[in-house]
Amino acid sequence: MGDEDALGAMEADIVPVFLPEKSLVKYGMKLSEDVGHSVAKHYFDTKAIQEECTALGFMCDFHAVRDRVHTWTQPSILVIKDDNGQYGENYFWAASEALVKHFDPTGSGSAGGDTGEPQESEAERLARVEREEQERLAEIKLLTYVEPDFRPRPWNSLGSDAEIDSQWVEGSRKRAPIAFQFLKARKNFGGKYQFDNFDEKDKQVISCNRQIDKTYDLRKTCLDGAFQSAEQTRDAAVQASNFRMVNSTTLYSAVEMSDADRAQAMESGDLLRVVKTARPLIQMAIEQNLTVDIFGDDLDIGGDGELPLGQKSEHVKFFNTFVDLTYSKNRRITAIDWDPQRPGSVAVSCALSGSEDERVDMAGRPQPSAVLVWNFNDLIHPEMILEAPDEVFVFRFNPKSPNIVVGGLANGQVVLWNTNNRRVVARSNDPQRDLDLDNGDHVGAQQIAHIDPHLLSYTERSHSRPVQDLQWLPAGFEVQKRGDLKTNGSEPYPVQFASLAGDDHLLFWDVRGDVTAQDQHDNDGDFRWTPVFTLDLNGFAPTCMHLAVDARNSAVFVNENGAIALGSWLPKKDAALDDIPPGVEASNTNVAVSAIFDAHSLSCHTLQVSPDFPDLILAVGDWTFTVFRIVDATKQLQRIFHSGCASDYLTGAVWCPNRPGVVITTKANGSLDIWDLCDQSHKPAAPEMMISSTEISYAQFRPVRYSGPAGNQLPIPYLAVGDSGGNLHIVQLPSNFTTKLSNEVQIMRTFYERESARFLYFKQLHGTTGGTMAGSDRKEPAKDASGEGVAPVRSAGEAADDDAAEKAYQEMLKAFKAKLGVAQ
Repeated sequence: MGDEDALGAMEADIVPVFLPEKSLVKYGMKLSEDVGHSVAKHYFDTKAIQEECTALGFMCDFHAVRDRVHTWTQPSILVIKDDNGQYGENYFWAASEALVKHFDPTGSGSAGGDTGEPQESEAERLARVEREEQERLAEIKLLTYVEPDFRPRPWNSLGSDAEIDSQWVEGSRKRAPIAFQFLKARKNFGGKYQFDNFDEKDKQVISCNRQIDKTYDLRKTCLDGAFQSAEQTRDAAVQASNFRMVNSTTLYSAVEMSDADRAQAMESGDLLRVVKTARPLIQMAIEQNLTVDIFGDDLDIGGDGELPLGQKSEHVKFFNTFVDLTYSKNRRITAIDWDPQRPGSVAVSCALSGSEDERVDMAGRPQPSAVLVWNFNDLIHPEMILEAPDEVFVFRFNPKSPNIVVGGLANGQVVLWNTNNRRVVARSNDPQRDLDLDNGDHVGAQQIAHIDPHLLSYTERSHSRPVQDLQWLPAGFEVQKRGDLKTNGSEPYPVQFASLAGDDHLLFWDVRGDVTAQDQHDNDGDFRWTPVFTLDLNGFAPTCMHLAVDARNSAVFVNENGAIALGSWLPKKDAALDDIPPGVEASNTNVAVSAIFDAHSLSCHTLQVSPDFPDLILAVGDWTFTVFRIVDATKQLQRIFHSGCASDYLTGAVWCPNRPGVVITTKANGSLDIWDLCDQSHKPAAPEMMISSTEISYAQFRPVRYSGPAGNQLPIPYLAVGDSGGNLHIVQLPSNFTTKLSNEVQIMRTFYERESARFLYFKQLHGTTGGTMAGSDRKEPAKDASGEGVAPVRSAGEAADDDAAEKAYQEMLKAFKAKLGVAQ
């Protein structure tokens, strides 16, 4: 008990040290990692261990006790093996002279035990170990193997049979037993195993997934067997008739018609009816052959739908690039629109692409421009040129009657073209007039249709700023002069459209201008095309819009400040409008904007509605785009998705008509980013797809379905991309981004509903949504009787807080100037 009490008093100097197998071999404390036992105690050179701690750092075995090692003054360090793990490691260090004398009273310093012999050198120790190993091998050679005497004896049960019988479980259902056999190669027996602790309380699930082994080899066993062979065959012959006689050559002559019969056939009514019926079908087939690969494999179209999400099958394919040397080269494409009845026809409008200073210098001077209509049948010359007195910023085809085209000009006027009133210019016999801007660049074309404006809005009743957006009202809906919405089922195509500009006015126009009405003419007798109804947007200054014909006539607007507004494009009108005499334009002064939300920090220049989900709105800012959901019940917007910042300025975005989860964004560096929300939402699925060397200014997909003679869904959704150099690129995106998946609509509906629920959860949790979706937080400033703004009245507490803050600021400023040596 005396030794144990003495050892207990010195436990503070017992330092546990962990020495792994490799270190034991390294220090000569063990022969190898798998052979022999480690020594009971060992002396280390203190200086060597100190140098090792400094050189190796945390890789040294004594790193945990490095502070005590550097303060150790004895020439050697004694470590003793802890077989029972009493102190937590496999070895411990006797870190005091008393402990060294306790565990090694003789002071021998040997690694093998208490022998009292002088400490041997490293070379002597290695020689001794080698000598002992040779002696051990010699003893093994002298051993002889004795065959054991195995005798069968009867089984003597000591109670284990009863225990096994009690644990036997017999199934109630009669079925064949299931046998398992576990095999393992004999060479794998007796190997090293490494076990780990597993706590049942953690309730961890350990799954054993199936692994595909490419080197799998099926083992087969050959079984010898015998069977009865078939009966022997024999030859037989029958008498048959010979083949019938046929002619090997035939002499014939072509059937020729006389001149009289040929003339009679050409003038027959049946032939004319066939040609008249087949002509549009043949024309449509020819146009489709130019847009559809008739030699492609139709079976490959369905196979692309099985591609994994996010897999890029191919790059962008360029169909063609359209450019006109006179009207579009070095000009900025401001708008693109596809003909709703002809799949192979697309139109573009162009404007000057100069800097802001250059445009300011040219302000006030009209810049004649045009809308170019390109046809896939002629890849060099435009089919039609719609001339305009000023730059065309936006235009739209009539959805049901594409011969009617409306456009918005830079001076705020609205223009209407009727493509049926063509002025055909023949290059061979009629020179072009000077104002046509066509200086012989279309010499190769036989005929080009030039179309003059059919109607041009009256300047005093037009917008005061450039027209930013146009939208046709659906067929059968008309806005009256007093602001009422009328349903007219007799009109087969839309007859009214709305125009938007930055002057806070939404104007409604009727394409059926009554040139015979006396109130529609000025003093000179010229026809004045004026808007039917004017709506004031209460200072929002929008740049884009979306008008929906529903129960509330809801509308969505975005402006240059990055805000998005929700309201009605036909709000409740004033009672005073009933007293307006006929012929006078009505203007509703009620607020059309009911709620304003912060969408982006900078300008919003694009507003797109999802073709598959009418309640989803896509708003594009300078660096990011956002998807909002319109909640009809609460008249609010929910932020469903907000993208990360792009690598360059965004110039627009468009929904893919075939896939509801794909969004294509255009950038200022001339590239496209394809976002596939079904695959990933943190970054584009296909970034930096280069289209042009200049900025992309506009992009528009070709409609999937047409209302014209085609009437069917087109398999290839071409994308028209316009740049600031006047080039119109017709491209085809990779098929995995344009081929709809079988359940993609349901996937995206689930995604949007989940994000909507998350939005409502955070709104209920925090009471707000970060200041961006908290309803109409922007209030108009108070105004006095004269209409001028007045400052809000502050309370006494607010005034005192402001005075205290101002006093603290002045004191801080005074101390700062004194520290810098600045004169007060």
